Amino acid sequence: NVSIGNHVWLSADVKVLKGSSIADNSIIGTGSIVVGSIDDPNSIYVGSPAKKIKSSIEWTRNRH
Repeated sequence: NVSIGNHVWLSADVKVLKGSSIADNSIIGTGSIVVGSIDDPNSIYVGSPAKKIKSSIEWTRNRH
């Protein structure tokens, strides 16, 4: 099974392999390959395999 949390951004050409999971509020960079568990929410991951490059990100939508 593959588990993708809420508010996850998957950029272009991302591959999520079987058995992988992605935590809420994560961003996966272009061309990344997700292998296993990405369990730190509010983080940015890139690469092959995807590795965390930034944590404690926060994104909101401004409504006017």
